[in-house]
Parts: sequence; C-alpha cells; structure tokens
Amino acid sequence: MANSAGDNFRSKSSDDIYAVLWSGGKDSCLALWRALKSGLHIEGLVNFFDDASDRVRFHGVRSTLIAEQARALDLELFQVGTKPDSFAASFEATLHTIKARGYSDMHQKTSACMSHWQFLPRHDVSTDERKPDHDCQT
Repeated sequence: MANSAGDNFRSKSSDDIYAVLWSGGKDSCLALWRALKSGLHIEGLVNFFDDASDRVRFHGVRSTLIAEQARALDLELFQVGTKPDSFAASFEATLHTIKARGYSDMHQKTSACMSHWQFLPRHDVSTDERKPDHDCQT
C-alpha cells in the first residue's frame, strides 16, 4: 500500500528498520506514532496472543483484529500464539525471527519499540520487591 498513514513519517535515511510491540491498544498505537514521528523506520508489528483463547492477554483483542490493524497500517506482522509457561521462549524466538528478516539487532540497538506501560516495573508479591520488566534501553 503506497499511501499508508506511516509513509509521511517513515525515515528513508537509515538502513535500520524497526518493529513495534503491539497489543492493539492505545498505548501501542501511541508508541508506534511516537516512533514514526521521531523518524524511526518502522516496518513491522510484533504481537503475542494467548493460544487457548486466540486473544491478546492485555485487552482481549482477537488475533484476527490485530492482523487487520497491521494490514491497515501496511506493516509486516509477527504474530505468535503463546502459553503462560512458554512466553519467554516465544519472545526470544520471535526476536531472532525478526532479526533474520533484516530488522536491527535488539542487543546492539533497540529494534522493538515498547509502550510506556511495557516499561513499568512489576511487583514481585513473594518478596514484596519491585523489579523492572525489561533490560533494554531506548
């Protein structure tokens, strides 16, 4: 789609391409908008959904709606069904997949843009400690 909404913001000056972690909600949309506005060359969305329900865990959005959003935005979609006990392995495998497709290396440069909420610390109720959910920096 030659005239997608993102074309006005996509940077053509960099060979680095990026993907945005996408839940289908407003925070993911804001993260995408901010990434595009800052000049990042966004080419993909990364979405994880619950295998059993076929819905995104955060919002209950159907995986088919996520696919429609990616199509409307003219962005490649990396969509992965997961189970609670295999999420971490699925996440790592997906990062390797997007790197193999030509996206920038997560360990050298952050190639997946996350919303503010994905950077909030989580609360470990067993130790009453707050721990960061991430170890990457933008």
